[in-house]
Amino acid sequence: MSLSFPDAMDSACREPAQDEVHAHLEKILKSPPFRSAETNRALLTFLVTRMFDHPCHHLKESEIAVSVFHRPASSFDPQSDSVVRVQMTRLRAKLQEYYLHHGAQDEICLEIPKGSYQTVAIFRPIANGPERPTRLSLLDKAKGGIASRHGAIRIVAALALIAAGAGIEWAWHRSSSPSLPPHLAQFWKQVVPDQGTNLIVFSNPRLTGTLFEGTLRYYDEQTDGADPGSENLTYSGSGDIPAVSALTRVFDTLGKEMNVRSGATLGWAQAKESNLIFVGRPKQNPSLRMLPRMNEFNFRALTGIVDAHPPSGGNKTYHCDYHPYSHDWAVIAFLPGLTPDRTTLVLAGTITYGSQAAAEFVCNESKVASLLDRLNVKPGGKLPFFEALIEVRINQNVPVWSHLQFARLHPSSLTAWQPLSPDEQ
Repeated sequence: MSLSFPDAMDSACREPAQDEVHAHLEKILKSPPFRSAETNRALLTFLVTRMFDHPCHHLKESEIAVSVFHRPASSFDPQSDSVVRVQMTRLRAKLQEYYLHHGAQDEICLEIPKGSYQTVAIFRPIANGPERPTRLSLLDKAKGGIASRHGAIRIVAALALIAAGAGIEWAWHRSSSPSLPPHLAQFWKQVVPDQGTNLIVFSNPRLTGTLFEGTLRYYDEQTDGADPGSENLTYSGSGDIPAVSALTRVFDTLGKEMNVRSGATLGWAQAKESNLIFVGRPKQNPSLRMLPRMNEFNFRALTGIVDAHPPSGGNKTYHCDYHPYSHDWAVIAFLPGLTPDRTTLVLAGTITYGSQAAAEFVCNESKVASLLDRLNVKPGGKLPFFEALIEVRINQNVPVWSHLQFARLHPSSLTAWQPLSPDEQ
């Protein structure tokens, strides 16, 4: 079974620049919904300013109360004074009103995810013609609030969207779009060559227990015994959906077809015929039990990412901060495919937010430019096989910043796909 998505994706894969966002903010403030709403104007201006002045800072409710609503810092109590929460709700409603009417054709969109005070600026798809139909894909719609948390496992209850147990596959069909920026075009045209199909494989961790009884957790073959069955293969990391959404923008703009499939339903026959993009660490794709062997950065259970060749005085391992998540590390690896004329791209964090950041990194013109520069790839030059490590900052379960730490060449002779050892799973 195949689901087709409409072809209304944005024309650029970069993040809006600061001057673009400020110009967009001025337009919002002059619009009818905001023109006389002084409180909303002040709050939105403060949030956008902080977005650029302190991009990695976890903005607290008390800071907003003091800076915007002039509450005394020494005595403000968020438990008894709900001014920030109330005004944030009203601001989100005002922004929704603006984008439904006065800003319906705006290319840039400001979002304040629920549960967060961090403002995010994104490009959004705009349809042609005087009337703007709502043509966002299921992936974009899924960004909004389907994530649920249980214990240490951050999951998406994606029975309808992922339907991994039923073997449903997403198909994205090419559309006529502007060309990619130069560095993205150079990168992606070699990552997904013309020969072979293109397949994005999103994670399906093998779980046991039930969400309703509060026993849902990762399945352990050594301690759990019986196979948990296929009913728990309908979950995926909450960062995978925005990661796949970002990748579909690239494919749409590149004019290439792609399929999206869960790791739980991918078979070797299909994998051998495809250029593969894995979203998520090895443990999240249990049906394969094999991945291309990396030489520089490998995942170890309960440890994180292990650097096989750490620099003098550098770290040997990299792992995420735990609840609340604020920091992660991720691997971006371009490797040989299962056959000589196929390729593999691995986008994997130690947690799902790192995987999302890795996908967004390779969809960003300036970040890909920094990667090509680090690899010493000249304009028009061949992209070598490589392994890279990026640092990721997280705010309210959203990756808000990433930076390239290392980029190393992968030995072209190291092409073997082999079973993962227990500590790598």
